[in-house]
Amino acid sequence: MAGLAVGIYAIAAVVVGLYGLAQAHLLWIAWSRRAAPVVPRDHRPAVTVQLPLYNEAAVVEDLVASVGRLDWPADKLQIQVLDDSTDGTVPLAAAAVARLADRLDIQHVRRPDRSGFKAGALAAGLESATGEFVAILDADFRPHPDFLVRCVDAFTPEVGLVQARAGGGSTATPTCSPGCCRCIWTRTSPSSSPRGIGGGCCSASTAPPGCGGGPASTPPAVGPPTR
Repeated sequence: MAGLAVGIYAIAAVVVGLYGLAQAHLLWIAWSRRAAPVVPRDHRPAVTVQLPLYNEAAVVEDLVASVGRLDWPADKLQIQVLDDSTDGTVPLAAAAVARLADRLDIQHVRRPDRSGFKAGALAAGLESATGEFVAILDADFRPHPDFLVRCVDAFTPEVGLVQARAGGGSTATPTCSPGCCRCIWTRTSPSSSPRGIGGGCCSASTAPPGCGGGPASTPPAVGPPTR
């Protein structure tokens, strides 16, 4: 009996030790990313932010307003409010877009039908997306103004995917780390490897092949576009 107890203890100690090593590795990655150089403002890439909506009247105004406060050059930021709503969200979204239209490239996009649901709206938006990066934010996500800066700065030649922590409220600050991929995707050029930035959550049906899947409540992540 004593030998069995010692064996169980030894196995548990090994498991806990391996878990600790894994956490230490993640901590080292996070610490090393803190020193990543900031992309100069004049060299920041173009970004398209997609906001898929369906009957989100309670949150749409805060969502659009928070995206309008993103710290990114206006000439390199495109915002698509992809609104498939059938309720009072529609006039609220239109008004929120109008409040930003004088200083930002922002469109209130309506489709004749909801084919493909939110995934279909996102795919339709990609047809007119102008950004080198595409970020998809769900309706309950409130990005901090430095969201795009911090996520783009996380990219290095060795990092092709970035996952951001979803947060609520105007003071939520994203933490960016390497990860895989359901909600946000991008293309740098037809011949290059895809890279992306993350935030918010969306339907698992939009997950690109090889990146897994999950319900809408899973953490945000990135991956290549599918057309």
